[in-house]
Parts: sequence; C-alpha cells; structure tokens
Amino acid sequence: MTLDEYILLMDGTRTLLEVEIAEFETTLPDTLPADYRDFLQKTNGGGISLEIDLCTPVASNGYDEFTGPMSVFGIDGKDLLQKNRGCYSGHIPRELAMIASDCFGNGICVGITGEARGKIYLWDHELECGNGDDWDGSVISCEASTLHTNSFAECLAGSYIGDGEI
Repeated sequence: MTLDEYILLMDGTRTLLEVEIAEFETTLPDTLPADYRDFLQKTNGGGISLEIDLCTPVASNGYDEFTGPMSVFGIDGKDLLQKNRGCYSGHIPRELAMIASDCFGNGICVGITGEARGKIYLWDHELECGNGDDWDGSVISCEASTLHTNSFAECLAGSYIGDGEI
C-alpha cells in the first residue's frame, strides 16, 4: 500500500505547515525520520474506520500481524503526540516516540535516536511489567518493545485490507 492509498483510508486528516512540525520537533531529542515526517505533514494523523480490516506486516515478536485500524497521533486536535509522549514517558524506551496505537491498545513507536532511528516498533502494553526493576530505559533491554519494520514507509508498504476476521 502506498502512502497516498493509506491516507485515503484515514478519517479526519489535514495538512500541517512546516513551522508546526518544526515547532513540535523542538520538544524531541532529534528531528522526526523523513518518511514519518512526510506522512505527518500530509495528514496530521488520523484514524481508520473499524469497518476496515487493516493488516500490516509480520512483526518479529511472534504476532501473525497487526490487525485492526491504527489511530495515528497528530500535533493538534484529538490524539496528540505531545500528550502521549508525556503519558508514556518512562514506560516506552527513551529512543522511541509513540506515534500510533492499534485496536488492542498497543503502541506503534518510531525510533528517533540511536540505532532505533527510523525503525518502527510494537510496544505491547501487556508485556510492560516484564521489564522489571533492572530495565535501563533502552529499547534493547525492553521486553515490551519489538522491532516491527525498518521504516515507516516499509510499514505502510506492507499494509493491506484483510478478510474481515480480526
């Protein structure tokens, strides 16, 4: 699926100004990866209807695939990136920013620094407590975070409409 095909499935999108994204990036330790930044500029995030059985590529954590609609957070309006950064600070690895959630409440995160930069991770909220007291805050030692794809573009490219069985 292309970026434009994915955007057509989304509800409530709007184009962001460069200045809006640049201002948001001042709150991050680095700029957003280019492919995700392009997506955000074209959509400001948005949701996909529950009526659409959206599937994305197989994750390396043993899940067959992500199923169900993704709600992608934006800079303004409902489901804010800033709000989720504050809410999940200390829960997701410091190299990641939660940019979306799946229909099961798990986080979809983009790497913004280090070796994780640009990669997409699944953060499983049910595994978070498995990190324990010895978790150092990194993606490498986080039992709840699993590499999903090597880029946001790869995540979208592997997305497809399923058969309706979630």
